[in-house]
Amino acid sequence: MSINYRRNEKLKKTFNLIADDFESIGPNYFTYFGHQLVNNSELSEGKKVLDIACGRGASLFKALEIVNKSGHVTGVDFSNEMINGIKQKTNNENFSNLELLQMDAECLNFPSKTFDYTFCGLSIHFFSEPLLAVDEMYRVLNENGKIGISSWSIKKDISKKGIYERAYLRVFPEVVTEKQKNSSNRPDFSSINGITTILSKAGFTSIEVHEETKTFFYNDKDEWWQEQSNNATRGFFERIKSTDPELFNDFKTAAYEEVEDHMVGNRVKFEANVLYAYGVKPSQC
Repeated sequence: MSINYRRNEKLKKTFNLIADDFESIGPNYFTYFGHQLVNNSELSEGKKVLDIACGRGASLFKALEIVNKSGHVTGVDFSNEMINGIKQKTNNENFSNLELLQMDAECLNFPSKTFDYTFCGLSIHFFSEPLLAVDEMYRVLNENGKIGISSWSIKKDISKKGIYERAYLRVFPEVVTEKQKNSSNRPDFSSINGITTILSKAGFTSIEVHEETKTFFYNDKDEWWQEQSNNATRGFFERIKSTDPELFNDFKTAAYEEVEDHMVGNRVKFEANVLYAYGVKPSQC
């Protein structure tokens, strides 16, 4: 199947860079939300599952546990190092019903009507063409198959800048961030209405979307900073270093000061708002 899109090679490089240390420190919220995405989906034993942008397996291993040996799970990610990390983790396990492939979400190399479930956890906002990825998920699902997507919910106060944005503007006050320039051009996966509309237009029915707010804590500022270096924020850090390495330390100092508002004693509080969206591919009469 030939599809025109352009992979974000810089982002792929970032995920390859962080793959070994991903979720090695901090409260492991990706694993929590990955498990929740699967647990809330009504997945059952014997089903065929595709986990898209599987990372280090936050949703994948929970799906593998539920479908049991009579089912099958395929995990795909555009980062070859993320895939290699799962392969190393499962190297001594006898998972005959697990397949791991490097692949882009926008061009799934599977026949139509292959899977009973497709999952994509906290990754859709990274895709070069997220609407195309949703169309691909629809295509590879069997009739009456189910999609499950989780995404970060929009901030309660959208006028309030985040920690890094505030710190960045303190160090580079003359710069308009890429996030500010491009946010209005991206599909809205961060609101209930937005993600419902997207799934409906793709052809899904019986759409259900709900939001969960959960609080996590880092032990201290250093753990918080290190965990940020081990996730996709690393790409943002690397861009600052490449712009002016000496100012990166100023940015870190500013970030440490800005995070003070999130401190509870010596710990850093992280309140995460996540949307879980599910839809069904209808039967073709």
